[in-house]
Amino acid sequence: GVVERRHGIGTVLVGNNASPAVGLERLESLESLADRQGWQCKTRNVQIRLGKATDEQAARLEVALGSSLSVITRTKTKGSEPLAEMVSFVPEQVIPFASLELEFRDSITELMIRRPTPRVRYAQAEVTTLRCGMQRAQRLAMRKGDPLLVMDELFVGDGGRPLVWNLLYFVPARIRLEVVRRPNHREL
Repeated sequence: GVVERRHGIGTVLVGNNASPAVGLERLESLESLADRQGWQCKTRNVQIRLGKATDEQAARLEVALGSSLSVITRTKTKGSEPLAEMVSFVPEQVIPFASLELEFRDSITELMIRRPTPRVRYAQAEVTTLRCGMQRAQRLAMRKGDPLLVMDELFVGDGGRPLVWNLLYFVPARIRLEVVRRPNHREL
């Protein structure tokens, strides 16, 4: 919550209705972020299916074209309000489909951090914008053509090996992406 000082009343706790703020400098799930910020993140419409790597997926994940990979789609919410739609591509050699079906709960980030191997060393992400298509607009309670923030994120393991590719579609009016920038202090 938020603490506010009010003249003649004292210090009071007021509701935290601000949009969640996702810090991009830290690799964490929306669920962990929600816990830290005092709101509840829910996951709905989870679908896990086995697919074959397309040209783009094979190139991003450095796997053979047509190789097996799992595709996980889900919607993240704050209360009943959709915040994001997430799509993750997981090669079969990183996590077999049968294991993924058993282990996946709400977050690929939490799953990858929880698993001892392969270990995520870092995530590389790029944020862009995109106009929302009709189907995604319906799932995210938006209008077709509204802007979306898109985070194209790659989890990277030992030796620079790509592990998981995530496409995260955020509703800008409902969530903020933040970056903390620090000066580069050189030792003299």
